[in-house]
Amino acid sequence: MKLMMVTRERACDERFGMRTSLMPLVQALRELGHQVELLSWASLEADASQLLYRAREAIGARLNVPEIDSQPGLRALLMDIAAVGWAAVEIALERGIDRLHARDVVLCAGIDEHLMRLPSRLRAALHDWERALLGKARWVVTPTRSGRCQLAQDLALDPVPAHWRVLSHPRPALRAYGRATARARLGWSEQSFQVIGVGMYLPVKRFDQLIDACAACAPDLHLTLIGDGDARPLRERAERSGLRHRLTLTASDDIGLYLSAADLYVSTSASESFGMANLEALMAGVPCICSPVGAVPEVVGDAALLVEPDPATLARAVTRLRTDGALRERLRRNAAARTAAWPDAVQTAELFLRIIDAVGADAR
Repeated sequence: MKLMMVTRERACDERFGMRTSLMPLVQALRELGHQVELLSWASLEADASQLLYRAREAIGARLNVPEIDSQPGLRALLMDIAAVGWAAVEIALERGIDRLHARDVVLCAGIDEHLMRLPSRLRAALHDWERALLGKARWVVTPTRSGRCQLAQDLALDPVPAHWRVLSHPRPALRAYGRATARARLGWSEQSFQVIGVGMYLPVKRFDQLIDACAACAPDLHLTLIGDGDARPLRERAERSGLRHRLTLTASDDIGLYLSAADLYVSTSASESFGMANLEALMAGVPCICSPVGAVPEVVGDAALLVEPDPATLARAVTRLRTDGALRERLRRNAAARTAAWPDAVQTAELFLRIIDAVGADAR
């Protein structure tokens, strides 16, 4: 099989976005003898910028939706995302690709984040567009059962279409370090209490709430946010809350190093269709606090403390986990059991192939 997976990601998104979740599956499929390519905005911009430009122009000429035309910023975003799919078709035809797997339904996370603030007619137009696109797909996969149900509910589809299948992201592979070694590499004191968060510096991650919560905790607590993006608002928030000297903003391709050294991992995200960083934290055995949104409860189960991410509640949860050794140990045991049963990349690849084969059989 010749397969092309397509994502909307730009270069700044790839470190913490879909590419991180997809690469284990891509590698496993290749090891099973299949030819798999991964295409994104970033790869097109680097290797086929003229094709990307032509695709964007072609999409713009066809995107005639009055509700969208009235929103220039939204129109530009949709054109950018759809252009990647347009370019993918041209490349797939040229290279004899058998199947395209688009990891997006045009409406990306940036739209979802602001969707409820859009005018009702525009929101309805976008939903109609997404419903039509999904209706044309031969197969649809979501990484969680709750995500599949939520998508169907958002698009007013009842029952959930039979060709929508759940394909979880595989268990992540992390570099493991001893705590002392990891702390020495990072220059962290053994006496400090280290909290980490992971993700792009976007409002949807609600890192501002985490900063305020950590500022209200004991003065030896240090917060490290591993991500990318505009750090200025977070620095300003830390300055106002009194956490400026106890906050580190950094980027890293070795999340395992930070998880091995951390005392606590916290996710305050307002929306998660899966939450790969949460699963990575469970894999590393670090006690976790997560906001109970989207697919997070389905992914973490009883292996994390689910807490509403307002600063006061978060601060109490951080203090509770710091002082309650029995709770920390219970979460570690639950995390070890949960991740041990999680499908690995090969198992996920085999399920992916079965889904594709079933679609082909139905078509015949």
